[in-house]
Amino acid sequence: MYENKLKDYENAEKYYLLATENKDIDAMQSLAFLYFQQYKNPKEALELMNNTISNKEDSIIVCLRVILLLWNSKIKEAGFLMKELLKKSDNYIEENIKLFLAVLFYFLVFKQKQILYKFFSENIILKDMLKPLYFALLTELKDEKQKEYLTMPPELQEPVEILLKEIDEQRNKFGI
Repeated sequence: MYENKLKDYENAEKYYLLATENKDIDAMQSLAFLYFQQYKNPKEALELMNNTISNKEDSIIVCLRVILLLWNSKIKEAGFLMKELLKKSDNYIEENIKLFLAVLFYFLVFKQKQILYKFFSENIILKDMLKPLYFALLTELKDEKQKEYLTMPPELQEPVEILLKEIDEQRNKFGI
């Protein structure tokens, strides 16, 4: 309530911390997300998230964990988790495409361009459904992927520019 409705992040953090003392998994995950939203305490956020790992994690929690791993420069682990998610069925990917967009966006924010390029290369559905992100990546890899970059349809120019602006804003907020 403090976080979502009242926007009272200080009290939200206070009460989440109290609940985490009792090993409340929801509170731990919420506090990790709160830290992420406020661009603070990356190590604590990841530690909180790691303390909530279970065999029945839903995709949202796994994706948040991937982003927190990226934030903490644990690139191999983030890449491995994302690769495991992308191994699921095409229907699963299509049903969760907005979630995948959010996570893959942060691979680009944290400058993990080669890993992101590999994800797109190995998964045609991603490339097809997330064309603006794919071409934003190619824009940043312009020197290496000139030929592919030049295939960007003109109607994607504006969405790609918007994405690149958002990526720069996020990089500034994270101090990248």
